[in-house]
Amino acid sequence: KPIRFWLIFGSLMAVTCLTAVDMTIISTTLPTIVEELPASNISGSWVTSSFLLTTTAFQPFMGGLSDVVGRRIAIVIAVLLFMGGSALAAKAETMLILVIGRGVQGVGGGGIQTIAEIVLSDLTTLRERGIFVGLVSLIFAVSTFIAPVLGGFFSEHNWRLVFWINLPIGVVALALIIPTMKLKTPTMPFWAKIHRMDIGANLILLASVVAILVALTEGGITHPWSSWRIWVPFTTGWLGMILFFAIEFIPNRFSPDPVLPKRLFANRTAATCFLMTFVHGLLTYGLIYLLPIYFQSVKSASPLHSAVQIFPATAPGPFSAILAGILMANSGKYRMQIWIWWSITLAGCGLLCLLDSNTPTYQWVLFQLVPGFGVGALFTLTLPPIQASLPVEELAHATATFAFCRSFGSVWGIALGTNVFISVVNTKLSQIQGLAEFGLNGTTALGFTTNLQKLPEQFQLPAQNAFMSAIRTSIYVFCPAAFIGLLISFFIDELPLPDFNES
Repeated sequence: KPIRFWLIFGSLMAVTCLTAVDMTIISTTLPTIVEELPASNISGSWVTSSFLLTTTAFQPFMGGLSDVVGRRIAIVIAVLLFMGGSALAAKAETMLILVIGRGVQGVGGGGIQTIAEIVLSDLTTLRERGIFVGLVSLIFAVSTFIAPVLGGFFSEHNWRLVFWINLPIGVVALALIIPTMKLKTPTMPFWAKIHRMDIGANLILLASVVAILVALTEGGITHPWSSWRIWVPFTTGWLGMILFFAIEFIPNRFSPDPVLPKRLFANRTAATCFLMTFVHGLLTYGLIYLLPIYFQSVKSASPLHSAVQIFPATAPGPFSAILAGILMANSGKYRMQIWIWWSITLAGCGLLCLLDSNTPTYQWVLFQLVPGFGVGALFTLTLPPIQASLPVEELAHATATFAFCRSFGSVWGIALGTNVFISVVNTKLSQIQGLAEFGLNGTTALGFTTNLQKLPEQFQLPAQNAFMSAIRTSIYVFCPAAFIGLLISFFIDELPLPDFNES
């Protein structure tokens, strides 16, 4: 590869580091943030959900934008949005402003993820792409297991540094991107550019995702699931999603150049991989947000120590991703690998169900290692089959749809995991007489994970048992998802991975 390739690839690694740090650094810091900010009607889970919401909703738009203005301008816009949202979150004095800042970050983060994957696909062949995706995954994984440690450290000193740290990383990323990423921008008429961004349909998508996430985040916590305040936004959101896909799939004047065209899903392998990517995102992010809660509440770990203790879940990922990429590059095949890694992931989810308050160190290390290897390899293996099954002209749309499915899965994973946890822990805690006067209930549980030892002694063990029961129930939810991922992987065709690039 020429030097220019490696300079561009280095810039992709820099922006990957930027988003990876922010996606996981909050996992160990959230309890501290919830505790230190003034009390609010806005749940602390929105600190995470708002980021994932805008990340998901804007990824298809950002994919279209990269075709219109070019890869470099689009990714610079994304990085600047991310840095602006970081500054707003760092200065936040209320939960509302923090959630808004995280939402702005998510717009930029979604664009960074999507455009980086598009650029990587522009520059590599299908056969070798797995290796480079693995290398990017290495940076992603290194960032994701360093970030929680940084988050734990910052939460014990000044949690606002969690967001300020993004600014110098963003400056370095821009310094690499602007002079190197000089890729050709497709020429098209002005109205064709407007149509390519599919603004109207993307606004419907944004509103629909917001409504669904409001219902998932608040249901069973601030209002019962039977309340109209929950089922109205939930129903409206899904009706909006149906409208969005109808606009995208059925030819119409409103969306002449859809960002998620029906032809992407007409191919069985592509459609199966999109669904598999959704399940993979749901599993990966749902579990990674539950594990720090386990170590902080049940194992009495500080935020910093809990970050170290989830290393076994995050550290194996880059190694299995690179291994899977090398095997795919050498053999030109991927289907058997996908079956094997999904089986490992399913076994790992089963092992995590065995966690309890008395689990010794060697067991909780092993229980995390197994799914860590599985989900890491699947990061590499899901995109090449999608791109191999579709025309090269669909590269940007296909890659943006892939990123959208993964992020939409992460929205559901985190919302589902935390919602089940909060609902169960609320029920369990309400059964402990006298505990309510200390302010510990489902709504405040996330902010209490590091403070259970501060309760009177007679309440500590019952509260820990309540947390453990809720965590285990939340993990149970993800086992069927892993089985579905394995089951649908049998519908993928083994397609040739050419060693040339037409894009």
